[in-house]
Amino acid sequence: MLLLVINLNILIEGHTVKVVNEKSNIQLSNDRANSLKKYFIGQESKKNRITTEGFGWSNPAYPYQKGQIKNMPNRRLEIILHLIKLNYKILKNK
Repeated sequence: MLLLVINLNILIEGHTVKVVNEKSNIQLSNDRANSLKKYFIGQESKKNRITTEGFGWSNPAYPYQKGQIKNMPNRRLEIILHLIKLNYKILKNK
């Protein structure tokens, strides 16, 4: 049996649509990213390995169109995993 131990850093990016003003959207995107960070920490992830950043509407995944429904895909969280170290151990069958 092979046991893998993966050490990761996690970056959570929050994004919003162009609705209110830039300052409010930055705050909203930070709040969304931090909510997911709290969830991961509740699942016993290491707090110091998770960072968050809010981008507001500055980095849309799709071009903006008139109408809020069309811009929903830009309202998102992105999780970026950075591999630090990968260890493995071969376990003998008993």
